[in-house]
Amino acid sequence: MMDRVVLSARGLSKKYRLHHRGRHRLLEFFGVPVGGGSVTEHWALHDVSFDVERGSTVGIIGRNGAGKSTLLRLLAGTVAPTGGEVQVNAQASALLELGTGFHPDLTGHENVYASGLYLGLDKQAMDRVYGDVVAFAELGEFLHQPVRTYSTGMYMRLAFSLATCMPAEIQIIDEVLGVGDLYFFRKCLQRFSQLKEEGRTTILVSHDLGTVLRLCSRCLWLDKGRIVKDGTPLEIVNAYLESIYDDYDRQTVPAAAEPGAEDSGAMRATRAVRVEGVDFLDATGQPSRTFSSGDPLTVRIRYDSRVTLEHPVVSVGIYRTDGVLVCNAISSLDEADLELVAGTGSIQLVLDRLMLGPGEFGVSIAIYPSLDLSDSAKPQHAVFWHRPHNFTVKRPLGVAVDLGVFHHPARWQAERGAAIGLKT
Repeated sequence: MMDRVVLSARGLSKKYRLHHRGRHRLLEFFGVPVGGGSVTEHWALHDVSFDVERGSTVGIIGRNGAGKSTLLRLLAGTVAPTGGEVQVNAQASALLELGTGFHPDLTGHENVYASGLYLGLDKQAMDRVYGDVVAFAELGEFLHQPVRTYSTGMYMRLAFSLATCMPAEIQIIDEVLGVGDLYFFRKCLQRFSQLKEEGRTTILVSHDLGTVLRLCSRCLWLDKGRIVKDGTPLEIVNAYLESIYDDYDRQTVPAAAEPGAEDSGAMRATRAVRVEGVDFLDATGQPSRTFSSGDPLTVRIRYDSRVTLEHPVVSVGIYRTDGVLVCNAISSLDEADLELVAGTGSIQLVLDRLMLGPGEFGVSIAIYPSLDLSDSAKPQHAVFWHRPHNFTVKRPLGVAVDLGVFHHPARWQAERGAAIGLKT
């Protein structure tokens, strides 16, 4: 197990001293003690421990100020921890916040070689990767202009290209993908996939949850300097979103609010509607976790509610285990008029023929008192449920080729002679 671990953090903590006056910071720099009332201690990171295995892609998410960037600086070795230790068992390359690492008066070309020297690489080693850096960055004639003349996007192109072309086994990358254009963003995603195929390790901080779901095999959620959850990206992202909804409700829903038939915020805040569990049923109505394409599948949602919802909307999202949403069944789009009666009960989604290809899939459940499909920004659900509870679609016997995510019914036919509709 230990030979698979390329990075290990144990009890990692970082404390910053926040000075209320600038001159106190200067006095302390020269060793002059200042009064305790003029300094506040802030723990950006507190007792963080985890291991990273070789070849994994680990995403780190959390709100602003959660300690994500501080953690990356400690992992990269650019700042020292107040407590704990980091053990890195392979060469690492770091791309932290934009604006650091390059000298503004040097050209892009000069900065590439200067960065290599800083990392301990000689000119011959840099010559070997220089062509890849230039080709990936696509800066053209701007490569020989001072970096201070670059736009933010151009700077990011060069910094990302340099960080990911270096002969390092570990890539440590802070939130930078959001400043590039769509074309380069797609190139970055392809580069991440290439690094994964090469067996290299990536640790990525991002506020783009879709990117985390798409790229990462594991996710850490940081809050107030501590790890809240560590698990699969889909599981952690959904738990993180639930916490955001909870905070939104605490700020917008009165503390003494009673759940009403149309007040989704009060329902969430008071847990008026709960999903107790989800079952996957086969053609005989028995619970099962294994199906074949074309089989009937029923998703049974067991609920417990303190209110009656006369015309609720229920959605069942089916996901691949890498977080890709395969389909989202929404009862109102299927013109289903449901009733959720107070007490315990169940709602069933019946798929007469399962059109999914081979693979493992999970579901997420949302119940709404009503749903405005044109508004994707405002939380409208009474309850959202997602747990690591999956079902498997079997691969047909004797089939080894990739059949894709969706198995669409099809008819085939062949005709002799010229194609219909073509004139000769």
